[in-house]
Amino acid sequence: VTSLFLSLWTRKKVFEEKTIIVLLQFQIVLTGLSFAIFLVLSNDPNFDCLSCFVSP
Repeated sequence: VTSLFLSLWTRKKVFEEKTIIVLLQFQIVLTGLSFAIFLVLSNDPNFDCLSCFVSP
């Protein structure tokens, strides 16, 4: 019983660690994407950042 419990527990730990890693990578990718989009938009002459943020 103990060994079964231990193997299940280690599996759960590994799964949690993998999930955390995936979530972190996802956050990094999202941040990078939004930053890239912001850079592209700020380089676009038709897009005025300040007026976008000031006026609703």
